[in-house]
Amino acid sequence: MSPVWSADGNEIFFIGYQERARNFWALSLKDQTERAITNLTGKRGVIGEQYPAADGKYIYFPWRDDLGDIWVMDVGP
Repeated sequence: MSPVWSADGNEIFFIGYQERARNFWALSLKDQTERAITNLTGKRGVIGEQYPAADGKYIYFPWRDDLGDIWVMDVGP
């Protein structure tokens, strides 16, 4: 869900679905491997749209719960 390209165009970031839900994932276009970027399973709230930083080092995203936090995640390998 909600795919976006990495800054270098080598990966696609997406929100997982079903058993991978509530986490961000990265799909390598080079070798088609996937890796989890976040480990938010079991946490209260709902993950929102992701916005990669221009330098490709981070993804910014809202975590929707009663507090309305905004999180940042390092996406480097």
